[in-house]
Amino acid sequence: MSKFNLKTEMANLFDSCGGEDLVRWLLKDDGIINWDTIKLYPIIAYSPKHLDCPIAIGFAHKVEGDFRIVHAEFDFDSNPIFQEYVDYLLEMGGYKEPIEALIDHKKALIADDNDIIDGELLGWKTIMNQVIKGVRDNNEDKLIEVDFYDIKEQMLTNSEQEIFNHFINLFDKLFTQMIDIEATNIKIECLDVSANGFDADFQEEWA
Repeated sequence: MSKFNLKTEMANLFDSCGGEDLVRWLLKDDGIINWDTIKLYPIIAYSPKHLDCPIAIGFAHKVEGDFRIVHAEFDFDSNPIFQEYVDYLLEMGGYKEPIEALIDHKKALIADDNDIIDGELLGWKTIMNQVIKGVRDNNEDKLIEVDFYDIKEQMLTNSEQEIFNHFINLFDKLFTQMIDIEATNIKIECLDVSANGFDADFQEEWA
């Protein structure tokens, strides 16, 4: 039976987003002052009928005590039974995102500092079962809104922007070189070689 390991789960999530450095760069780009040190809180999901153990499905950062989701998974093909359950929730509830449905049905927890401590001490199954039974708050009321970065789209957008910027820089360099060449030709064409004339011996030799 698989066992939940928070450190491993978070590492896998970061890898799926292109790495933690990219995630924090996006936070910096979004104007987060302490982007390089801000704590990222895990979002844990669990449904006893559909999963052997809890899984990490995203992470969030705090904004004055509330949570803003930075990334959330939307594809659970590696857990087909759970994927079917999520698809059912989305269809029946009219939710836009899986994480929205899971949080609303008490199958996901935005883990704060106390939850993380308890999870490591008591086990994450115990913590998530408490959430499901309603004896532990899943921090849904502290969620600003289900509005998060599409990091994979950002990766594509940033790549396209880099290509565009490279093209513009290349064009600028080429244009500058063309201007320099044209200026050189103009100087050559305008050079008056007869301004001072040639001496008599030179003219007689080439006449």
